[in-house]
Amino acid sequence: MCQNRIYYADKAVQLKMFGGYNCSQAVTAALADQTGLSEEQLKSVAAGFCAGMGNLEISSDRVFFYMALQR
Repeated sequence: MCQNRIYYADKAVQLKMFGGYNCSQAVTAALADQTGLSEEQLKSVAAGFCAGMGNLEISSDRVFFYMALQR
């Protein structure tokens, strides 16, 4: 399980740094193979969280990642 978390975290970092994704999009798209949705669909779903929860520019990516790992 820990190795999977590292893989998904690394993939999210790569998408954020080099893929043109915001934080929440990178985290959700990195987990696309764990859902029935494509990376593009997840990118669209997460687009509204680009400034974080409450426009604080923090937390949203952590919340998405935590929720995805809890299944």
